[in-house]
Amino acid sequence: MNHKTIKNLSKIEPANTLWDHGLAFLFLVVMVVLDLTTRTAILPLISILCFGFFAHRMRPWQVFGWVAVFAFTALFFLLRPKASGVPANSVVAYIRFGTIWVGGIGAMLLSNNRIRVAESFLQTVTILDKIPTPVIVSDCAGCVVFMNSYALRLLDTTADAVRGASYFSFVSGEEKGRTVQKYFDFIDSKEPLFHDMVLQLKKPFVRKTQATLVLIDGKNQKLLATVFSLNPENTSELGAE
Repeated sequence: MNHKTIKNLSKIEPANTLWDHGLAFLFLVVMVVLDLTTRTAILPLISILCFGFFAHRMRPWQVFGWVAVFAFTALFFLLRPKASGVPANSVVAYIRFGTIWVGGIGAMLLSNNRIRVAESFLQTVTILDKIPTPVIVSDCAGCVVFMNSYALRLLDTTADAVRGASYFSFVSGEEKGRTVQKYFDFIDSKEPLFHDMVLQLKKPFVRKTQATLVLIDGKNQKLLATVFSLNPENTSELGAE
């Protein structure tokens, strides 16, 4: 996964379309039809499915709008005589009305949290991409997760070419075995930093470059950031001014 793919996956604006709202309307119709034609309390199940969909695809204010439509539509039909077998003015109707709002508030909170995480993630990726230093982020198996624009220039490659590439594919064959060993030794050591690691890069020509390894020890996955140390005279190969 390259930096362009990551940006596309972490857009702040949810990619909701008319199809999403059409699907939400279909859920609403199904909820009403089933609740009017069966004595089974299908409304809570349909509501849970809808709220999960809303939280994943829509912004909080959009979730609020649809929850309001769901809640008042359900209340209107449930208070009608013979609707779903529930007598008019039944307390059951108001309990379901409140249940929809409780679930809706949860969906709004999840939607808001998803947007905040995406915004924070996108800001971090943008900062890494603009730092005038080559940075490569890889996972504990050596698969490239992110490579900023300066790293792409350093290795004379493109974002599409590094998609799913191995970290070690950019290392010269003479030093690849040693680099692989140091890479996994550092991950197993649980040390936060490893300074002055020498990498012998093979693209666009074979040369040795110093780098600092930074271990990003997440809750579910470890990532490794390789920050290259370039001398001022070497920055010309990156196109820096």
